[in-house]
Amino acid sequence: MKRLRSLQIILFIMALSVTCAFSQKKNKKEAVQGPPCPVQQVPALRGFRLGMPLLEVKGALEDTSLFDAKMSGANNVGSRAVRIQGSELKGDNAEGVDDVDLIFVDDRLANIKINFNSAMRWDSATDFFTRMSETLGLPKPSGEEARGSNQRNQKYTVECSNFSVTLAYSFGVSPSVSISDTVAQKKVVDRRSKTDEGEIKTITISPGRRPPR
Repeated sequence: MKRLRSLQIILFIMALSVTCAFSQKKNKKEAVQGPPCPVQQVPALRGFRLGMPLLEVKGALEDTSLFDAKMSGANNVGSRAVRIQGSELKGDNAEGVDDVDLIFVDDRLANIKINFNSAMRWDSATDFFTRMSETLGLPKPSGEEARGSNQRNQKYTVECSNFSVTLAYSFGVSPSVSISDTVAQKKVVDRRSKTDEGEIKTITISPGRRPPR
């Protein structure tokens, strides 16, 4: 009887150990993966979506005659940029748009920034975030997720494994939406992380920053 009881205790301890090990492994895996992306797919906006080749981007424009002339020259990291006026967009996509900043990596669209003008009106940062979140299929932001010094100067960002979306409301002047391919952005950072001599250098990449006019 004692031998049987001892065997039962040993089996119980072994089963408990296996359960704990499995639980720890599962928790570790979940910690590495992080929370699931709250967006079903990468949002598209005003005729643009990440990954579009140059030819498709031109197809979203009413007039493409100046597109190539405005595109920045090629560089050694494979990125190029262009600014498009809202009036150059097709149909309803032009409504309320001041201008659009596009960045390409390896001739694929890697960053979209839509800057709105006064034709589009929002009551506050909260109103802007709520309405744009609905348009883009983003979860509605909580008070803690909308960052900024005050109610008129805030940002709301949704980050996923391969892209991010940022809504910015700066005193109600030129509110903007930025959609970034974070994989392509990292590729550019990696390509520019070393000098020609192989030494590491520090750089700052800001795809959402508006290039000078």
